[in-house]
Amino acid sequence: MTPHPPITRGELAALVGGSSPTTLTPVGGRSRRCTVQHQGVTIRCGAPGTTPLPGEGSATGRLEVELSGLDRMVEHRPEELVATVECGISLSGLQRALAAHGQCWPIAPPCSGLAEGSPSTLGGTLAANVCGLERLRFGTARDWVIGATLLRGDGSFARAGAPVVKNVSGYDLTKLYLGAWGSLGVLVEVHLKLTPIPPVRTCVVVDRSTTPDMDFNRIRATAASLSGACLVDHEGTSRLYLLLAGVETAVARDLERSGARTFDPGDPLGSPGALDAIRAGTDTHLSLRIGTDPAQATRLRSALDHQLGRETPERVVSLLGTGISWLGWTRPVEPSQCSGLVQRVRSLARDLGGFATVERAPMEAEILSWWGTRGHAARLTRAIKLALDPENRFPPPPVDDDGD
Repeated sequence: MTPHPPITRGELAALVGGSSPTTLTPVGGRSRRCTVQHQGVTIRCGAPGTTPLPGEGSATGRLEVELSGLDRMVEHRPEELVATVECGISLSGLQRALAAHGQCWPIAPPCSGLAEGSPSTLGGTLAANVCGLERLRFGTARDWVIGATLLRGDGSFARAGAPVVKNVSGYDLTKLYLGAWGSLGVLVEVHLKLTPIPPVRTCVVVDRSTTPDMDFNRIRATAASLSGACLVDHEGTSRLYLLLAGVETAVARDLERSGARTFDPGDPLGSPGALDAIRAGTDTHLSLRIGTDPAQATRLRSALDHQLGRETPERVVSLLGTGISWLGWTRPVEPSQCSGLVQRVRSLARDLGGFATVERAPMEAEILSWWGTRGHAARLTRAIKLALDPENRFPPPPVDDDGD
């Protein structure tokens, strides 16, 4: 597969509209290439930089549409807290440009690594609708986009929303494009809502928390600066991490009331970036994202132990107050066991009123159902795909066949 890096909208439209392959795959920084590689109806997962499997390449009729050349800040209106940005821009570049005006886009997804050289792009973040440790306060990427321009398979552009925060006219089609994993078209440009950078932002830990749900609810009720809470259960040891952000006096007050402490020098988990890396599971052989009733998050470990026994994951990371958790098997998992293990986790997720999707697995594992079935939502998603991409030129939508 050969990347094509257009640098203007016109070049991108000409590339897409004039190409002959049946499948077009939008590509950003490739930071999520490890998440999924499509092989017909089978989903295979592997590590970044892995050699393509037999059958990949021109013979499959695929064309990667490289977006790294469309990386400009089109417009930034600091007084209105909005910006219009091309989707090939890196997250680090975007935040650096906004920080010059004391503002930020408050979504920091897993391993976004706001340090220089991070490969994650805005377009990839929006395509996956990922979230950061501060989802408790800020939600997901979908909540901070107010308009988008999408390039369709025939080379035409579709626009939705506008660069104004108070915009209530028509259907909010922008939200269809976010989280679609490139299945509806190429995200070219978006209008973003922004927020001021807080004067103080710190990560603290609550030691020896035997009742993390009660501790979290108590802190949430009183801490105005609480931005996120993360419960990390790793090999039998649980720690409750809090993200506090706001003015200095409020952060200091909430730190004292919470009973938390700042990190010791050299603590490997002493920063939000380190927590994000653990949550993203870059060191795991099998990783699943599971959604449940938020009240069930702190009980997830005991439920997993009961359901899986000796096959229970070594690591469970939960964003408290959101219902989202990540399960990570740091020990090697036989590829032949992955499918059955995934199904057992999905059975548990259904019992808890939620879902489970695969984010990482051995390359040799054949997992036919990556996303997990969604019933009527799956049929609706496929109908939207057919309406917006009738020639089926982009990757399949993020749903699995539920057989009904």
